[in-house]
Amino acid sequence: MKYMDLIVKPSLKSFYKKRYISGTISWYHHPQFHDNIYLTIEWLLRRIRSDGFSSEFSIGPGVSRTFLAGTTYEVNDNGTVSIDHKAGYYYAMITAGGGFGYDFSMKKKIPVLMYTRFNMITMFPYNSTIYFRPVLELGIKYSPRKAKALVKKT
Repeated sequence: MKYMDLIVKPSLKSFYKKRYISGTISWYHHPQFHDNIYLTIEWLLRRIRSDGFSSEFSIGPGVSRTFLAGTTYEVNDNGTVSIDHKAGYYYAMITAGGGFGYDFSMKKKIPVLMYTRFNMITMFPYNSTIYFRPVLELGIKYSPRKAKALVKKT
């Protein structure tokens, strides 16, 4: 049996690591069913390579408020029927997502990051169960401050 020596040369790669706690307000429209406005507080981890490519992960809790589509009527204890203009429900929620983007400040010194992120939102209790909804987020972030570069051996 012949043995080979495996030589691994460490290389240096520079990248930025950013951690944020951010708040978001989002909205979606489900035709003929409801509109949903939700507020989340997210913990965001972003890694930006020296060539500008970025990847990120986020997770956080939130609260959701739906507004039912169409006219909703309510009947009180006296049998009086009235229109409920605020028909809808509150839900607790958790959101988690990941995405990628490009930071133009790395090469072109423009303090803009364009990104896309896929999120999964979970609302509960939703009709006595847990409700999952995928969300695609597209965005532009403006940040005039530069982050400090970290060097990692791989």
